[in-house]
Amino acid sequence: MSAIDRTALVLLVVLWGSGVQASDESEPNPPWLGTRPSAERADPAGLSEAGETFLRVAGSNFVPRGSSATYSYSGGGCMQRDSNVGDSWFTYDVQIPDGAVIDSLRVYYYDFNATYDINSELWAFDGAGGITQIAEADSSGTPGYSSTDSGLFSHRVDTPSESLVVVASIQGGVGASLQLCGIRVRYRAPGPIFVDGFESGNVSAWSSSVL
Repeated sequence: MSAIDRTALVLLVVLWGSGVQASDESEPNPPWLGTRPSAERADPAGLSEAGETFLRVAGSNFVPRGSSATYSYSGGGCMQRDSNVGDSWFTYDVQIPDGAVIDSLRVYYYDFNATYDINSELWAFDGAGGITQIAEADSSGTPGYSSTDSGLFSHRVDTPSESLVVVASIQGGVGASLQLCGIRVRYRAPGPIFVDGFESGNVSAWSSSVL
Protein backbone atom coordinates (compact mmCIF):
# COMPACT_ATOMS: atom_id res chain seq x y z
CA MET A 1 0.00 0.00 0.00
CA SER A 2 1.40 3.37 -0.99
CA ALA A 3 1.80 6.31 1.38
CA ILE A 4 -1.08 8.10 -0.35
CA ASP A 5 -3.38 5.08 0.07
CA ARG A 6 -2.45 4.80 3.78
CA THR A 7 -3.17 8.52 4.33
CA ALA A 8 -6.58 8.22 2.64
CA LEU A 9 -7.42 5.14 4.72
CA VAL A 10 -6.46 6.89 7.98
CA LEU A 11 -8.55 9.92 7.04
CA LEU A 12 -11.55 7.71 6.25
CA VAL A 13 -11.26 5.92 9.61
CA VAL A 14 -11.00 9.21 11.49
CA LEU A 15 -14.06 10.63 9.76
CA TRP A 16 -16.04 7.44 10.35
CA GLY A 17 -15.08 7.42 14.02
CA SER A 18 -16.10 11.05 14.53
CA GLY A 19 -19.66 10.31 13.38
CA VAL A 20 -19.59 12.76 10.41
CA GLN A 21 -22.09 11.56 7.82
CA ALA A 22 -22.94 12.56 4.32
CA SER A 23 -25.35 15.46 3.93
CA ASP A 24 -29.00 14.45 4.14
CA GLU A 25 -31.78 16.99 3.88
CA SER A 26 -33.90 14.86 6.20
CA GLU A 27 -31.41 15.34 9.04
CA PRO A 28 -31.51 18.40 11.33
CA ASN A 29 -29.21 21.26 10.47
CA PRO A 30 -25.80 21.11 12.22
CA PRO A 31 -25.52 23.40 15.25
CA TRP A 32 -23.49 26.06 13.47
CA LEU A 33 -26.32 26.61 10.94
CA GLY A 34 -29.02 27.05 13.57
CA THR A 35 -32.39 25.29 13.70
CA ARG A 36 -34.87 25.13 10.90
CA PRO A 37 -38.02 27.25 11.37
CA SER A 38 -41.03 25.26 12.52
CA ALA A 39 -44.53 26.04 11.22
CA GLU A 40 -45.96 25.27 14.65
CA ARG A 41 -43.38 27.45 16.37
CA ALA A 42 -43.60 30.35 13.92
CA ASP A 43 -47.20 31.48 14.39
CA PRO A 44 -49.78 28.77 15.11
CA ALA A 45 -52.70 31.21 15.25
CA GLY A 46 -51.68 33.17 12.19
CA LEU A 47 -52.15 36.45 14.05
CA SER A 48 -48.66 37.91 14.16
CA GLU A 49 -49.50 40.18 11.24
CA ALA A 50 -52.90 41.06 12.74
CA GLY A 51 -54.30 40.84 9.22
CA GLU A 52 -57.72 41.53 7.79
CA THR A 53 -60.32 38.92 8.75
CA PHE A 54 -63.99 38.44 7.87
CA LEU A 55 -66.97 37.00 9.71
CA ARG A 56 -69.48 35.93 7.05
CA VAL A 57 -72.98 34.78 8.07
CA ALA A 58 -75.81 33.55 5.81
CA GLY A 59 -79.25 35.06 6.31
CA SER A 60 -80.63 31.62 7.16
CA ASN A 61 -78.56 31.68 10.38
CA PHE A 62 -80.50 34.64 11.78
CA VAL A 63 -83.28 33.98 14.30
CA PRO A 64 -86.48 36.02 14.75
CA ARG A 65 -86.52 38.52 17.60
CA GLY A 66 -90.22 37.85 18.20
CA SER A 67 -91.71 34.37 18.58
CA SER A 68 -94.76 35.18 16.44
CA ALA A 69 -92.78 36.07 13.32
CA THR A 70 -93.40 33.84 10.30
CA TYR A 71 -90.57 33.23 7.85
CA SER A 72 -89.10 30.62 5.52
CA TYR A 73 -85.91 29.67 3.71
CA SER A 74 -85.72 31.18 0.22
CA GLY A 75 -82.65 29.28 -1.01
CA GLY A 76 -79.03 30.29 -1.46
CA GLY A 77 -78.68 31.15 2.23
CA CYS A 78 -81.50 33.74 2.04
CA MET A 79 -84.64 33.99 4.16
CA GLN A 80 -87.95 35.80 3.70
CA ARG A 81 -90.96 36.78 5.78
CA ASP A 82 -94.17 34.88 5.02
CA SER A 83 -96.55 37.38 6.62
CA ASN A 84 -96.60 40.71 8.41
CA VAL A 85 -97.40 38.97 11.68
CA GLY A 86 -94.88 39.63 14.46
CA ASP A 87 -91.61 41.50 14.60
CA SER A 88 -89.75 42.10 11.32
CA TRP A 89 -86.33 42.04 13.04
CA PHE A 90 -83.98 39.03 13.07
CA THR A 91 -80.78 38.73 15.10
CA TYR A 92 -77.37 37.08 15.02
CA ASP A 93 -74.95 36.94 17.96
CA VAL A 94 -71.53 38.14 16.80
CA GLN A 95 -68.47 36.35 18.23
CA ILE A 96 -65.19 38.15 17.49
CA PRO A 97 -61.93 37.96 19.52
CA ASP A 98 -61.48 40.42 22.36
CA GLY A 99 -59.31 43.36 21.31
CA ALA A 100 -60.08 43.01 17.60
CA VAL A 101 -60.99 46.19 15.71
CA ILE A 102 -64.14 46.05 13.57
CA ASP A 103 -64.21 48.51 10.68
CA SER A 104 -66.96 47.45 8.28
CA LEU A 105 -70.45 45.91 8.11
CA ARG A 106 -71.91 44.67 4.82
CA VAL A 107 -75.42 43.28 4.21
CA TYR A 108 -76.32 40.89 1.37
CA TYR A 109 -79.90 40.74 0.11
CA TYR A 110 -82.42 40.26 -2.67
CA ASP A 111 -84.50 43.43 -2.96
CA PHE A 112 -87.10 43.65 -5.70
CA ASN A 113 -89.57 45.56 -3.57
CA ALA A 114 -90.04 49.25 -4.41
CA THR A 115 -91.62 50.03 -1.03
CA TYR A 116 -89.59 48.17 1.58
CA ASP A 117 -85.88 47.53 2.15
CA ILE A 118 -83.51 45.35 4.17
CA ASN A 119 -81.97 47.09 7.18
CA SER A 120 -78.98 45.73 9.11
CA GLU A 121 -77.39 47.22 12.22
CA LEU A 122 -74.46 46.30 14.47
CA TRP A 123 -75.18 46.93 18.16
CA ALA A 124 -73.29 46.61 21.45
CA PHE A 125 -75.25 45.70 24.63
CA ASP A 126 -73.70 46.04 28.08
CA GLY A 127 -76.17 43.76 29.88
CA ALA A 128 -77.39 46.58 32.14
CA GLY A 129 -79.72 48.32 29.71
CA GLY A 130 -77.01 50.24 27.90
CA ILE A 131 -77.07 50.01 24.09
CA THR A 132 -74.83 51.49 21.40
CA GLN A 133 -75.44 51.39 17.67
CA ILE A 134 -72.07 50.93 16.01
CA ALA A 135 -72.91 50.76 12.29
CA GLU A 136 -75.74 50.37 9.79
CA ALA A 137 -76.03 49.06 6.22
CA ASP A 138 -79.33 49.02 4.28
CA SER A 139 -80.64 48.08 0.87
CA SER A 140 -82.22 50.72 -1.34
CA GLY A 141 -84.36 50.68 -4.46
CA THR A 142 -84.89 47.47 -6.42
CA PRO A 143 -81.44 46.20 -7.42
CA GLY A 144 -82.27 42.48 -7.10
CA TYR A 145 -79.35 40.56 -5.61
CA SER A 146 -76.86 43.05 -4.23
CA SER A 147 -75.01 44.19 -1.11
CA THR A 148 -74.44 47.45 0.74
CA ASP A 149 -71.54 48.51 2.95
CA SER A 150 -71.79 50.65 6.07
CA GLY A 151 -68.70 52.67 5.27
CA LEU A 152 -65.59 52.59 7.40
CA PHE A 153 -65.69 52.95 11.18
CA SER A 154 -63.61 51.73 14.11
CA HIS A 155 -64.86 49.73 17.08
CA ARG A 156 -62.53 47.81 19.40
CA VAL A 157 -64.18 44.64 20.73
CA ASP A 158 -64.41 44.54 24.52
CA THR A 159 -65.88 41.13 25.38
CA PRO A 160 -65.79 41.61 29.17
CA SER A 161 -68.02 44.68 28.83
CA GLU A 162 -70.26 44.13 25.80
CA SER A 163 -72.20 41.70 23.66
CA LEU A 164 -72.21 42.33 19.92
CA VAL A 165 -75.31 41.59 17.85
CA VAL A 166 -76.32 42.22 14.25
CA VAL A 167 -80.04 42.84 13.87
CA ALA A 168 -81.59 42.84 10.41
CA SER A 169 -85.09 43.84 9.42
CA ILE A 170 -87.00 42.59 6.39
CA GLN A 171 -89.30 45.54 7.09
CA GLY A 172 -92.87 45.15 5.80
CA GLY A 173 -91.96 43.10 2.76
CA VAL A 174 -93.60 39.69 2.47
CA GLY A 175 -92.56 36.92 0.12
CA ALA A 176 -89.65 36.38 -2.27
CA SER A 177 -89.37 40.01 -3.40
CA LEU A 178 -87.42 40.92 -0.24
CA GLN A 179 -84.87 38.48 1.22
CA LEU A 180 -82.10 38.70 3.80
CA CYS A 181 -79.14 36.77 2.34
CA GLY A 182 -76.39 37.48 4.86
CA ILE A 183 -73.99 39.89 6.50
CA ARG A 184 -70.22 40.28 6.62
CA VAL A 185 -68.21 41.91 9.38
CA ARG A 186 -64.61 42.90 8.66
CA TYR A 187 -62.11 43.14 11.50
CA ARG A 188 -58.44 42.95 12.41
CA ALA A 189 -57.63 40.39 15.05
CA PRO A 190 -55.00 41.36 17.64
CA GLY A 191 -51.59 39.73 17.13
CA PRO A 192 -49.59 38.32 20.08
CA ILE A 193 -47.37 41.41 20.14
CA PHE A 194 -50.33 43.69 20.75
CA VAL A 195 -52.45 41.79 23.28
CA ASP A 196 -51.67 44.34 26.01
CA GLY A 197 -53.11 47.19 23.97
CA PHE A 198 -49.70 48.63 23.03
CA GLU A 199 -50.96 49.64 19.60
CA SER A 200 -53.55 51.99 21.16
CA GLY A 201 -51.04 53.67 23.44
CA ASN A 202 -52.38 51.94 26.54
CA VAL A 203 -49.46 51.02 28.83
CA SER A 204 -51.55 50.05 31.86
CA ALA A 205 -51.19 46.35 31.14
CA TRP A 206 -47.43 46.34 30.66
CA SER A 207 -45.64 43.99 33.02
CA SER A 208 -42.33 45.86 32.92
CA SER A 209 -40.76 49.06 31.71
CA VAL A 210 -37.68 49.56 29.58
CA LEU A 211 -35.58 52.47 30.85
